[in-house]
Amino acid sequence: MKFHFSEDVLHSLATAPAQRRRRFTDSLQRGLVFDATPSGGYFYFRYTFGGRQRLLGLGKLGAADLGHIRQRVTELTHQLVDGHNPALIRGERASAPSLGEFYRERYLPHVRTYKTTTINDSSYFVNHLLPFFGETPMHRITRSEVSRFVSRKLEEGFKPSSINRYLVALRFAFNLALQWEVPGISKNPLHRYRLLKENNLINRFLTVEETLRLKAALAESANQDLAAIVGFLLVTGARKTEVLEARWEQFDLERRQWRIPKSKSGYHRFIPISDAGLQLLRKRQALGIQSPWLFPSPATGKPYVELYNAWNTARRRAGLADLRIHDLRHSFASSLVNGGAPLYEVQKLLGHSNIRTTERYAHLAPERLLGSMRISDAAFGDVAEASSQQLELFA
Repeated sequence: MKFHFSEDVLHSLATAPAQRRRRFTDSLQRGLVFDATPSGGYFYFRYTFGGRQRLLGLGKLGAADLGHIRQRVTELTHQLVDGHNPALIRGERASAPSLGEFYRERYLPHVRTYKTTTINDSSYFVNHLLPFFGETPMHRITRSEVSRFVSRKLEEGFKPSSINRYLVALRFAFNLALQWEVPGISKNPLHRYRLLKENNLINRFLTVEETLRLKAALAESANQDLAAIVGFLLVTGARKTEVLEARWEQFDLERRQWRIPKSKSGYHRFIPISDAGLQLLRKRQALGIQSPWLFPSPATGKPYVELYNAWNTARRRAGLADLRIHDLRHSFASSLVNGGAPLYEVQKLLGHSNIRTTERYAHLAPERLLGSMRISDAAFGDVAEASSQQLELFA
């Protein structure tokens, strides 16, 4: 019997009293078959391969919803069109790892070999990707499932830029699986998947008046290192972890260079030491603290693990409750752009591997763009002025 399958009708067929198996065919999707039996109901994919009709089990009614079953039939049909026997492919995919298994056993150990910190990777997977996809085998994660994930995150109020980071991490995981020829993984569902459009302009940075308020609040902090740490962040543009983990051996005060051995990009980079930065370092030296670290915690003698409590108290005292420590890095970059520094130089100082990341600051100096336009005025202004005079003659 053939009819358009629906959840309600299938459940009524599966629960109706019967002594024998009854088979039904979906009128909407070719190959989708449902068997109603005395013990319940079961889905199958019916297809012909090598001149023989075959039946491939898809799961019991209730274990998977009808939408997922239809999606699975579509995948199997595509395999059939490509000349593959879906039953054989399923046998190969039986050994495919779940996303959670792959993350714990292969992905995380790999990124630890070249990244200074895996906090972001762990957060993306543990807090966002794995809770949604659960222990789903990687070959069952489709573009449709990815789109559902994106929709869910948007409904939860996450910003497009954050969601894109999760998608990039997932895409990288699949690329690694393909590169390593992980059994059962034959394609990347994120291949050419369009990321969300971001409004990624940097709008939160310190004004002159806010800087003065923050300075006063830092002077009152119970943490005697907080003012120096925040000041060093502001005059170097470095990341928080780079400053907290800085060692004296990384600094060449004669050449006025700070060598960060391994940055977020995986490569070391050099930061020039400004006059204010040099003065701060000299003052730290004068304290006579016997430690290899620039900012050792008085409690442990080791680098600070976190500064949140002290920072939160200071920013609230300054009336800047929305100011994050990372915004100090934005403030550094914004001051350079507004002061006329070329974006290429800002990129190098911040350690951005991609100029597009630095271009988020380009909108902060409209006055400088207007100044650049005056160059064209000097070159072509006579032509424009002559055209205006001609228009006046016809007026």
